[in-house]
Amino acid sequence: MSPGSTTATVTWSVPADDGSPITGYTIVVTSTSGTVLSNTSAPASDCTASTCSAQVTGLPMNTDDEVQVEATNAVGTGPASTKVALNVLSVPPPAPKWNYVMPDNASVDLAWQSNGDGGEPIIGWVVNVYTCTVTAVNPCDTPTIEPDGSLQTGDLGWQKIGSKALAVGTTGISADLAMYTYTGLTNRTTQDDYPVYTVAVAAQTLDWLGAFASWPAPFAVTAQSTGCGGTQTTC
Repeated sequence: MSPGSTTATVTWSVPADDGSPITGYTIVVTSTSGTVLSNTSAPASDCTASTCSAQVTGLPMNTDDEVQVEATNAVGTGPASTKVALNVLSVPPPAPKWNYVMPDNASVDLAWQSNGDGGEPIIGWVVNVYTCTVTAVNPCDTPTIEPDGSLQTGDLGWQKIGSKALAVGTTGISADLAMYTYTGLTNRTTQDDYPVYTVAVAAQTLDWLGAFASWPAPFAVTAQSTGCGGTQTTC
C-alpha cells in the first residue's frame, strides 16, 4: 500500500479445501489490542488456482494493526491465517493553492485552499510572514521559500518576522478554504528604504506540518493599498 492511502491490497495463497470447495474469504483487520476494525468479504471466484487478493478500505491512519484471512466452504469457516502487521501511514499534506493576497493599510488579506490532506484531516494552518527592506543597493528580489518554510540561503535581506497558527473552526478557517487578515505590518511612506513582504502557508494535521506555498512576488503595504503588490491580482 502507498503512504497516505487508507486502502490496502491483501494477497494470500489458496489453502487446501479438505474436499469441499472454498466459496469465499473474510479479511479481518484488528488493532493490536484485538478490536475488530473491518471485515471484508472476497468471493473465491476472484482467485486464481493458487492466489487471491482483495482490497481493504477505510483503514485508520498511523496505527499498528494486524490482518488475517479466513476461508469458508459448505462445512463452515476454517481457522484464521497467521496475523500479519498492517501499518497505514499518513504523509505531510501538499502545499496549498493561493487564491489571493491583497495588501491593505498596515495589513494583508489572505485566502487559500487545500490541495489535499496526506491522509489525515487538516486541523489548522500555519501562515509565515517575511520581510525585506528595499534600498538603493538591495531591490529585495523574490525570495525562495523552502517547503519547510525556511528561507533559502542567499536571499539577501529577507527574514521571517512572524508565524501564525490558525485552527480549523475559527472565523474564516476551514479545512478546505481559509481567509485571514495578517496585521501589524509597516506601511510604505517613502520612495526609498521601505519594507516589502511576502507570505507562505502550510496545512497542519495531527502528525504533520505540510509543505509551504509561498506567494510569488513581494508586496508593500500603504494606507491606500489594494490588491497584490498594489494591483488587483489573483492566482
